[in-house]
Amino acid sequence: QSNLTLKVLEQISRVEVNISKNNVVEYKESVVLNCSFTGTQDTVQWIKDNQALEIKPGIQLSNNNLSLHIYNTSRDHIGNYRCNVSNAISYSISNSQHLNVYYGPDIPIISGDPKQPIPAGSRVIITCESVSNPPPLYQWFLNDTLQLTAQQFTINKIIKSHEGIYECVANNSHTGRVSSAFVNITVTDAHESSHLPAGAVAGIVIAVIVAMGMIIGLIYFTVTKTCVTRGSGSSGLNKMNSTPTYYTGDKGAENQSVQEEPQYSSPTFKPSSPMSADTTINSSTDKTVYALVNAPKR
Repeated sequence: QSNLTLKVLEQISRVEVNISKNNVVEYKESVVLNCSFTGTQDTVQWIKDNQALEIKPGIQLSNNNLSLHIYNTSRDHIGNYRCNVSNAISYSISNSQHLNVYYGPDIPIISGDPKQPIPAGSRVIITCESVSNPPPLYQWFLNDTLQLTAQQFTINKIIKSHEGIYECVANNSHTGRVSSAFVNITVTDAHESSHLPAGAVAGIVIAVIVAMGMIIGLIYFTVTKTCVTRGSGSSGLNKMNSTPTYYTGDKGAENQSVQEEPQYSSPTFKPSSPMSADTTINSSTDKTVYALVNAPKR
């Protein structure tokens, strides 16, 4: 005699998901989702945003996978959750439950920050943006005094009194958090901020280039002329100091020039009448006289 076991499977139906809270604050609250159904359970799968849910740290399954616990919720947990219950003969997917997580505001970023200093009379637009859910309330302060409640701050014609430290404050009432950022704006006086037209600037640049070219040309001409003048003077001096040129007595060499070095002689002059014996010659008055004689080379 053998025992026969008959297992009857009931088709899955009426699958539903319930959530403990749809809206929670980041890092402050936890959430539990429960899956219910009728029929014979075999497997349960959780789905987030049409993808199989990845079980990460902070997520836990219990009650035969019918309960999903999300601890210390964060912005990464935002999405639509469903459960899929199946057995060998049927399956059914539940309705969707949306989990919303309030977070932020993160530290704001100020864009449109103009180049400092800003010329007086300019139009200035600065914008504050912070990552937050829901979007935060923006307020602008100048030197700790409230100026405007808006994301964008516009000054159509900036003047010296607009100078100072601008603070953008982002406030999320759902999280109770506040964050801020600063920008320092300086303004130049009207006479300091005056600028020449682009055409005038270009003209000045061209004039400076031309003037520099003329100066360089004048310097070059002056230096060149000075060098030429000095060269001519040296040539004339050399001609004056050149060694005399002589011709030899040879007929065949009439046209050949020979440069001779000067020769010196010491001639002796005799008196025309005999000197008396009484005559005394003072040796201190004797002088040797030299004469330059150019003698032909023998």
